Amino acid sequence: MKNLKKAVMQDLLLMKSVGMHPILVHGGGPAINDMLKKLKVESHFEQGLRVTDKETMEIVEMVLAGKVNKDIVGTLNQIGGKGIGLSGKDGNLIQARKKYLEKNGEKIDIGYVGEVEAVNKEMLESLIYSGYIPVISSIGMGKDGMSYNINADYVAGAVAKAVQANKFILLTDVEGIFRDYHDKDSLISRITLEDIEALEADGIISGGMVPKVDCCIDALKGGVAGAHIIDGRLRHSILLEVFFDEGIGTMIDRDKEGVLELMNEDIKTKGQTYLMNTFNRGAICMVEGQGSYLKDADGKQYLDFLAGIAVNALGHNHPKVTAAIAEQAAKLVHCSNFYWIEPQVQLAEKLITNSVLDKVFFGNSGAEANEGAIKLARKYGREVHGEGCYEIITADNSFHGRTLATLTATGQKQFHKDYDPFLEGFHYVPFNDFEALAAKVSEKTCAILLEPIQGEGGVYVGDQTYLQQVRALCDEKDILLIFDEVQTGMGRTGKLFAYEGYGVEPDVMTLAKALGNGVPIGALLAKDAVASHFKPGDHGSTFGGNPLVCAAAFATIQAIEDENILANVNEMGNYFKEKLVAFKEKYDFILDVRGKGLLLGMELAMKGSRHRREVPGKGRHHQLHA
Repeated sequence: MKNLKKAVMQDLLLMKSVGMHPILVHGGGPAINDMLKKLKVESHFEQGLRVTDKETMEIVEMVLAGKVNKDIVGTLNQIGGKGIGLSGKDGNLIQARKKYLEKNGEKIDIGYVGEVEAVNKEMLESLIYSGYIPVISSIGMGKDGMSYNINADYVAGAVAKAVQANKFILLTDVEGIFRDYHDKDSLISRITLEDIEALEADGIISGGMVPKVDCCIDALKGGVAGAHIIDGRLRHSILLEVFFDEGIGTMIDRDKEGVLELMNEDIKTKGQTYLMNTFNRGAICMVEGQGSYLKDADGKQYLDFLAGIAVNALGHNHPKVTAAIAEQAAKLVHCSNFYWIEPQVQLAEKLITNSVLDKVFFGNSGAEANEGAIKLARKYGREVHGEGCYEIITADNSFHGRTLATLTATGQKQFHKDYDPFLEGFHYVPFNDFEALAAKVSEKTCAILLEPIQGEGGVYVGDQTYLQQVRALCDEKDILLIFDEVQTGMGRTGKLFAYEGYGVEPDVMTLAKALGNGVPIGALLAKDAVASHFKPGDHGSTFGGNPLVCAAAFATIQAIEDENILANVNEMGNYFKEKLVAFKEKYDFILDVRGKGLLLGMELAMKGSRHRREVPGKGRHHQLHA
């Protein structure tokens, strides 16, 4: 039993580490029985519920809140979790009303037995988004100030409804729901809400399974996405059900698959009719997101390994970012940059005080930020060194955007096809080869543009000595060092900005992607001596830095600071790299593992794109979006 409890705690901890927010609700019937027997207090039951007088209620509360809860929290915290023990009375978490039974048309008073009236959703969300795993004993507080014993399954269902959970999981002492309990091959792996109600109406579901199924039905009708009834006697049963395609128990879907199955296909067909064909899109349409999970138009859920192409650093629907967007949208979405914009100034201050740069310009994307950097570098070169100083050196395998100037700066021929003639004045050299770079520098060179870690080009990490040599060369020749941190910025490498890990200060830095956690925003930052070369009219953007996107970006940075995100990036990055290196040692088709923080790449001896496309289309849960 001790090992089983520890396995459940390990499951919760792993779920938390991948961006899920588990909440555990527990009862404690066997422990209560043992204590009542020890104290020689007799138990009476009516319709399966314990008749609970005042003395019994005191014992129930002592056992659930004082012993069982503390044991669970202690086990969870012992293995590195952040469990927090709660009774439903704490913070008025579970508000209860007295429950009566009926027999022969008459009410039966069963004492201090209750049912859930309301759940303090705000308290739970505050705890889970602060990194805690709430562990709740099934005791409620009535308006009369009395404690009430509530069935733990019903408390769990009410909590799931209150927080609009993606999954509601009941751990039981049976394998799941059977069409015929005497036929072990009749276990139902997946069923719809409509069909489970029909089975219950037909009497196929009976006995002790009825209240559990009723809890699931109530939760699903209350907005919970999916319910699971699984065998809690199996070690790691939660992970086996949630993360493995075949599952181990019964999964109940809120929506009928046959009704929704055409929605992805319908959206795809309309999209092919009206949208330009610029992406190799999968056959699915994502419509909802929460944390590390996405849901498509057919109601299927995916563990999101793509994060909007390195954009959703805080996951989907982060409460602080969502609240900031809603609050700002209700006040002012857009006005022109001919006026001062308070959220823009606040975001600028946040970026400048957290970096070595002095001024910032806001645009809408990484390409726009890099376009601005190219313009600024050329203007600096001409005004400082003369008319002929306009050339920029970039690296092979680099990627800087898809506008004509940033495409020219990109050192990958596959992106150049059909778009020539390009802008003159760009040269490419091998990444991490200082001698090749130094040989390319001339009196025409105004800037060197590099990614500290090449992302799109294959996750090639800049060598520390190399970047320090480049910095020294730029100082010697009065050349600007521009760091494109569109991919590496905003904590991806374990530092807020990647340059911090090298001890190399850029003159100019560009940001985008994770800066707004999903809203379109880019930023061009520069030292005063460089930024001063832009004058009114030299550069601009209609939408750049508008109130809405700046409010979202400010909330994103604030959350990164407040929620210890950088420490988690380092911890999880080290963990993943260690495991990927172990895979490399085991499998000869893995050629290399490289990267920093959570910007990691695994080079294969085969094309990975085919396998990537195959992953989402398999299995019961369709869990991986990569």
